[in-house]
Amino acid sequence: ANLNYLSLSNSVKQSNQKKRDIHLALHSNAGGGSGLETFQKREDGLGEYLHEYLSNILPFPSRGLKDGNHLYEVKNAKATHVVLMEILFHDQLQEANYIVTHHEQIATELTNALVHYVMINYAKK
Repeated sequence: ANLNYLSLSNSVKQSNQKKRDIHLALHSNAGGGSGLETFQKREDGLGEYLHEYLSNILPFPSRGLKDGNHLYEVKNAKATHVVLMEILFHDQLQEANYIVTHHEQIATELTNALVHYVMINYAKK
């Protein structure tokens, strides 16, 4: 959890030092687009699961699930599962307002999805 507003490189370094199974990065996007897009290190189920789950509750388009190995955070995080989610566009007024007015709902839904994924996939071990 990057609660101290660490730089991107220090955030990844901290995640790697703690040897996490999951590195989930939550960002908002910019640049004139719209919707949710999710980047993953490899196809291991987590990125797909989280993307589909949030896509179903957000009233904005899905920009899809993508290979994120060209992105610093995805490429350098060493966790087993690495996912970076760009949750809407903060430079689009309607989406920025949605983020501000629905951040608790987004957080709750994403947490529920993550817990469900972990229960299904880690309970087997």
